[in-house]
Amino acid sequence: NSMSIFLFAPALERMLGKARFLLVYAGSGIIGNIGTYVTEPLDYVHVGASGAIFGLFGVYLFMVLFRNELIGQEHSKMIITLLAFAVLMSFINSNINMIAHLFGLCGGFLLSFLCVQKKERRY
Repeated sequence: NSMSIFLFAPALERMLGKARFLLVYAGSGIIGNIGTYVTEPLDYVHVGASGAIFGLFGVYLFMVLFRNELIGQEHSKMIITLLAFAVLMSFINSNINMIAHLFGLCGGFLLSFLCVQKKERRY
C-alpha cells in the first residue's frame, strides 16, 4: 500500500488539487469499507487503505477512458497493466480484501466524474 501511494498519489494530487484528491482518497476508502460491511459477515476483520488506493486507480482508469490527454498513451498502457495485475493479485491472495479493492476502484471511478476537471470549451 505504501509503495502504491508513493508511486501514484503525488502526480494525481497535482492533477486534481489537494481538496479533490482528498475527496477521492477518503471517499474511495469509505466506499470500500461500506462494500465490505454490506457483503461480508459482521465479524469479518480487515485493516488497511487498499480501498482508497484502488480508488486512485479508479481515477486513473477514468482518465484513460475519458481524459487520455491528461496522462498520454504510454502512461495509459502502464496504468492498465498495473491495474490488471493488482486486480489479479486481489483474486489470487486469500488475505486481501477483494471487496474493498473492487468497491474502492468503482468508487474512485465514479468520484472522478465530480473531481476530474472537464475540458474547457473554446468557441
